Amino acid sequence: MRVKNLARTAFAAMVCLAVATTLCGQSVIKSDWPKDKIPADIPAYPYAGVTDHGPSSDAYWIKVAEGKAANVAKYVALMTTGGWADEKRGSFEFLKKGDETIEVRVFPEDNITMFIISVFTPPRIWPTKDFPELPELTKGMYTFNTDPDSGTTITVGRITEADLIGYFRLLTTKGWQGKPEELQLTRSSPRALTITAEQTDEDQWSLSLSGE
Repeated sequence: MRVKNLARTAFAAMVCLAVATTLCGQSVIKSDWPKDKIPADIPAYPYAGVTDHGPSSDAYWIKVAEGKAANVAKYVALMTTGGWADEKRGSFEFLKKGDETIEVRVFPEDNITMFIISVFTPPRIWPTKDFPELPELTKGMYTFNTDPDSGTTITVGRITEADLIGYFRLLTTKGWQGKPEELQLTRSSPRALTITAEQTDEDQWSLSLSGE
């Protein structure tokens, strides 16, 4: 998905709606924050009402009737205290948390702000059949490869060390032994296994599975 293209599509849809409304001589009716259309952890914008919203490709956009950068900055600050990361790329601004991304676009000349919300659906291929004692990760994107000599390696991206420690803690509740903070655990029943996590890139890890 290209966020910039989504922004253009969403803005085009908004312009078309505005033109159609003007031609019909009607006012766009304000609506409530569409909380049933977007992830529940995205709070409503408190400084202005919603004038329109709708789907666009694989994103969902919301238009509010205000283009004040100061209030948008307050909203972004609220989001960052809630665990969202704020990232600026030129005139583009993004809020990110986990698999969710919100592009924030301010149009002060039109006195509107748009929020373009997308949820990344990562590829997930987990060796459930070969390793039923290993519950599937709920975060990140991953795939696995099995080699006769080195065993099974699961490559996990878009994940942090804290996420993996949390996962290893979960494993200890399911019979695995060891210290989750060391990112290495073992189990002896129903078969001997060792799992070890090693960081291979900034947000990428390798989980190695082998028999003892």
